[in-house]
This record gives sequence, C-alpha cells and structure tokens, in this order.
Amino acid sequence: MFGLLLAIQACTRTSQNGQKVDPTPVIETEQPSTANFGTSIFKAVGNEPSWVLQIDEQQQMQLKTIDDHQLNLLTSVSEVTRMSDGDAIRLQTQREGKFNVTLIAGSCTDNMKGNKFGQTVQVMVQTPEMDKPVLYKGCGNYEGAYQVNQKWILTKVDGKAVPKMEAAAMPHLNIQLFEGKMYGYSGCNNINGAVAMKGERLQFGPIAATKKACRDNTIENAMMQTLNSKAQKFTIDKKTQELIMKSDQHTLTFRPER
Repeated sequence: MFGLLLAIQACTRTSQNGQKVDPTPVIETEQPSTANFGTSIFKAVGNEPSWVLQIDEQQQMQLKTIDDHQLNLLTSVSEVTRMSDGDAIRLQTQREGKFNVTLIAGSCTDNMKGNKFGQTVQVMVQTPEMDKPVLYKGCGNYEGAYQVNQKWILTKVDGKAVPKMEAAAMPHLNIQLFEGKMYGYSGCNNINGAVAMKGERLQFGPIAATKKACRDNTIENAMMQTLNSKAQKFTIDKKTQELIMKSDQHTLTFRPER
C-alpha cells in the first residue's frame, strides 16, 4: 500500500478557445517504493517544483518529485480505457484512494522553457485523507520505439506518393500499444485489430475490416499485405520522424498526424 502522493500541475496546454490553466501545487508526502522500474517508454515532466512521471514496458508508472519531499511513487496500470472523444486514453491503477493518468494526443507546451510535447498528461489523485480528487496537468512524449504509439498518415507506397485528399480521407493507422489495439483506414475500408511490438516488428491481427467495394484497391492491398506480413519490420526515421514499414513486398511511409 502506498502513502500519500505529491502531484504538481506544472505544464499548461492551450485549449481550443486559447485559454491556459495556471499551475496549482498541492503537497503531500509518501514513502518511496522499493519495486524495480524498467526501461521507460513514456516520460512527462513538470516545473516549479520539478517532477517526472515515467511509464515502463511493464506498464508501471513512477512519479518522482525533486523538492524538499523527494517523493517516489511506483504503481502498476490495471486498466486502460479509451475516452469518448477518441483522442485520449486513461490509465487506471488499483490502490487505496484514487490514482489515474489520462494521456491526450495533441500539442502540449512546457510553461517554463516552451518545449513542445505530443501528449497532454492529466493526473487525478485522491488519497483516503483527501476530501475530494485533485487534478494535475503536465506534458509528455513516448520514447524510443514507442514513438510509434500515435496516429500516422500514409504518404508513400513503394516510394510513390499517395494522392492528397482531405485529412479524414487519407489512409492512416492509429497505433495504441497501451490498449494493444490498432485503428485505421486503408483508403477504402475502416480497419481495426490487435497490435503488439515484437522487437523490430509490429505484430497485427486478427484485423477486421468493413466490406466496402472500391474500384482501385492498390493502396489498400499494399497496406493489408504489409500489416499481415510476418517479414514486416518498422523503423522511425530520426531526421524526418517518419514511420517506415517494410515487408518482402512493399514499403509504406507514414508521417505523424501532428
């Protein structure tokens, strides 16, 4: 059982109406965890005072604060839920009181250095000693190979550009490894299915698709063959930030949506 948690709202996110939420620190204390934390796949940061939230490959979440309290909280994710707006997931934990983290896809700006991040982080905390839950906000990014964990727009098939269309009509993949799911559009049909990272390969399947008939299935055929290929490997280009998926038949190039 964990003690009380310190959580600090330290980053702001610009909403659609241009408003920002000011940071409001709330301080409690807790005993440090003795469990082992693995390789970080997600990191969120905050300021005044400094804090770091990390998630590892085993879906453990660790919160550390660099202040007079030197807090260290480590707990495991017990449930992942996609929110109704489709752009956010909630990571729920099982502990006395309440502790969950919501990751919202979209630009988030650090309120001290102005650094840009790809995810807004909301932490909801309520310990048995609190009268009501407290919401804290920050900014974060996926790390390493887990940067694949976002929505990708298909731009090239075997080096040939995909015709530009309205954003909603462009073939795309939304990869969500925390959920173990993929959502997408092949240029003809909507697709969805399971996904897992297996070394250099993204293992998809089974994949379900709608049954719409299209006159030209060249792009859809290339996407489906690549997703289902056991020879498929992926990389993220460090310079262009593009996702490259190669199989023994095709090469797909995606750009991040943001």
